[in-house]
Amino acid sequence: MNTRSAFLVGLAALAAQGFGFPSTASAQTILGPVRVTAADLAQAPYASTGVVDIVIGRNGYRGSGSVARDPRIIYTCGHNVFENGTWASTLRFARAWNGSGDAPDSSYVTLRGFRHMTGYSDAVTRYGQDSNQAFAADFAVGFGTATSNFGNPLPVLVDGVTPLRSTAQKMIVGYPAELDHTGSSGGYYQHRTGPFTAAASVILNPFLDFNRIVTGPGNSGGPTLVSQNGVWTVAGILVAGSSSTAGVFGLTSAANNVATEAITAAGGTVVNPPPPTTDAQKSIANSQAALLADGSTKYVARHFSVSGLPTYATGVKLTLSITTPFRGDLDVYLRSPSGRIRWVAQHNANDGTANLSLSQEDLSDSFVGSNPNGRWTLYMRDFYRGDRARYQGATLTVSAR
Repeated sequence: MNTRSAFLVGLAALAAQGFGFPSTASAQTILGPVRVTAADLAQAPYASTGVVDIVIGRNGYRGSGSVARDPRIIYTCGHNVFENGTWASTLRFARAWNGSGDAPDSSYVTLRGFRHMTGYSDAVTRYGQDSNQAFAADFAVGFGTATSNFGNPLPVLVDGVTPLRSTAQKMIVGYPAELDHTGSSGGYYQHRTGPFTAAASVILNPFLDFNRIVTGPGNSGGPTLVSQNGVWTVAGILVAGSSSTAGVFGLTSAANNVATEAITAAGGTVVNPPPPTTDAQKSIANSQAALLADGSTKYVARHFSVSGLPTYATGVKLTLSITTPFRGDLDVYLRSPSGRIRWVAQHNANDGTANLSLSQEDLSDSFVGSNPNGRWTLYMRDFYRGDRARYQGATLTVSAR
């Protein structure tokens, strides 16, 4: 995605460059950017994302970037600082700007310099700026001084490729000048695409592609985020796109080294990012016993409150004890905070087995991908008359990333 000229050309020119816009029918199946609200701009990850203003030669360009890993540096993409064989002479950053027009000079902070991936300019010269080889090295980090503080930095991953290829929750944030999905102007408003769980495919490692996920010219350099234990974490940088795809440079150890060089150039102590986290898990018990009404159409409900987990459920297990002479009398189902339902038992007059006893029953396939935080509810009733059933207790175990 050649974002540098995006704000200088009209829609016809964008279409000629390959930034065509989908029809209404296809637009229904493509996830496009939406404007970030003013309230969201005060919190991560939006508060750490901003407009990058670039001067290369006599020309001015625009892109996106984010304060990431360290408050002294800005993550962006290589093609934001390189054009026609020339590197940028000036790089400025306006954090969390949101408006129809460009941020005022007072909102911009000028960076001292930048570091970029070794071989990026060579790949551009040999294969072209819009080549897969160039996109696979399309990463740059701007830096300030030892006392610079561009804002609260987003956490980053050393290996961003793996989670980008998974079904973890993801989101792309930045400043598209034009919205590929609709053709309308993005102004200088911050936008987000997602959250979404689509997995990226490898074009030329670490250059990845998301199908039917779109942003727009001007968004290049913006962070591609993955939810890690409920925290939006930078896993990649948006570097390319079309009216139906988004291309991302996945973070690697080489990119981490570039960031370390930028921090060193800024001065001060270098702190390496934490390693990727694993799934978080919580178990919630409900021991509020209850005698179920005999032959009733009404359900008895027991609740399990889940909070503080990441927003992508990876596993749900249920331990349950209901005593009854006839298990076939019971109707039991679990409802998630997002409204998904999984039946545990449905009445069956031919089932004369006593008691319903589950031990870590795996119900994951009904809930994977949903947000596990909120109130889960277990509904129970005794459908047939003639005997009584008693709920003794249950434990819900939920894992997420």
